[in-house]
Amino acid sequence: GTGHAVAIQGFFQNVAMLLALSIYSYAVAQSLSPIAAMLSLGVVFFVAVLALTLYHFYVNTIIVNSLVFFKKIVKSSRIRNKN
Repeated sequence: GTGHAVAIQGFFQNVAMLLALSIYSYAVAQSLSPIAAMLSLGVVFFVAVLALTLYHFYVNTIIVNSLVFFKKIVKSSRIRNKN
């Protein structure tokens, strides 16, 4: 239900914060300046979000094209059956 979805969202937000803090802490421990560390973190998250967006677009495009193709097949088979 709704509570389960909220719990999962909260879990993944906590995982993202832990990951971000880990990357930042590692960067600072390696004597990277805070500005460079934050820019690096921004690039990592930008690439991750871009990858998810492209994947989502790709999957939805395949599904939509498959449905359109299926509709054309069904429609053409109905026309043949009428004749």
